[in-house]
Amino acid sequence: MPVFILHGVILNFLYAAQHELSHSTVFHTRWINEAFGRAIGFLMFYPRDFDQLQHFAHHRYTQDWARDGELGRPRFTLASFILWMLGPTYWYTRIRRILRFSAGIVSEHYLRDSEKPGLIREARLHLAGYAAVLVLSLALPSWAAVIYWLAPLVLTKCAHQMQNTMEHFGLTHADDTLSNTRSTRTGPFFRWIGWEHAVSHRASHLPGGTLPRPSRFASRDRRAHRQRAADHDLSRLPMGGAAGVVRRSQRGRLSRR
Repeated sequence: MPVFILHGVILNFLYAAQHELSHSTVFHTRWINEAFGRAIGFLMFYPRDFDQLQHFAHHRYTQDWARDGELGRPRFTLASFILWMLGPTYWYTRIRRILRFSAGIVSEHYLRDSEKPGLIREARLHLAGYAAVLVLSLALPSWAAVIYWLAPLVLTKCAHQMQNTMEHFGLTHADDTLSNTRSTRTGPFFRWIGWEHAVSHRASHLPGGTLPRPSRFASRDRRAHRQRAADHDLSRLPMGGAAGVVRRSQRGRLSRR
């Protein structure tokens, strides 16, 4: 049982790799990032091209109910939150979307019309792949796909949902990644299979393993905020005489912090 749980947790946290691959920060060669991203997307029931487009909309409009690609759901109730955390509604939405796209129905508002044919084709390829796994499993016969893939992936989803949900849940919907996104302090194992999520929003072009600590971004932004506040407080004073000295000295102190 412990091995089953560990195996399932690692499978679910493959999304961390898919995230990196979508940003093309794992390999220098773009097509290698794409190939591994497609393989992981198949395992996760999360087609790579759709995930990338949805995720980029999420980065561009984080926590904006009208435009964030990852907020395409009703607001949580207690019951819907529990079902989402345990996994049933998560897997339902993933499988339903693949079936819907395969049928040619793409209604997500953040997707352009020119992107939809490729997503429909991608979903149909996924569906054909899953059908091939089913046919092969029945023909052998073999339970390998269930034992080593589907069962651990589905039954341990709750472990990944804790990290997946706490990234933004309960935070402001203001346009500020330092207040609408959080990084989570955790142990070595989860640091190994995840990363500092708030920093990935601030520097999505950097590989996860090289991201600076969140405190560096927070310190830089606090300095910028203090500078803006100082300029606002003194902006009405003339630059000559004592007021000019105060303003210039204040600006000098802030720039050295």
